[in-house]
Amino acid sequence: MKLLKKKLTVYFQPIVANKQGDIFAYEALIRGPINSSFHSPVILFEEATKQCRLVELELLCRELSIQQFQKLQLSGKLFLNASPDTLFQPGFRAGQTLKMLKNANLSPDRVVIELTEPQPT
Repeated sequence: MKLLKKKLTVYFQPIVANKQGDIFAYEALIRGPINSSFHSPVILFEEATKQCRLVELELLCRELSIQQFQKLQLSGKLFLNASPDTLFQPGFRAGQTLKMLKNANLSPDRVVIELTEPQPT
């Protein structure tokens, strides 16, 4: 599995306030290449885990999501998914997401890190 930026696509799912019906945030969702099994995020992340590249994939997903969020000039907050498992991986280094936000000129108070739990932690 090659982690090439051109092969991953970021989609933004609006998060809507119940009463007003206004969009207050967007959740970044990643898909692999269309017409491949990696288009499914489940398969994409399972394969990254098998190849011990989960941290690399998650960081790439965050980077692409932040860049695309800024490029589209979306309002509100950005929700980024993160696996708790990455915190214990050898390639994990604290502060990488903050560095990405700074490089993209996106304030950290506009970002919510959502912990995903595909398996029990």
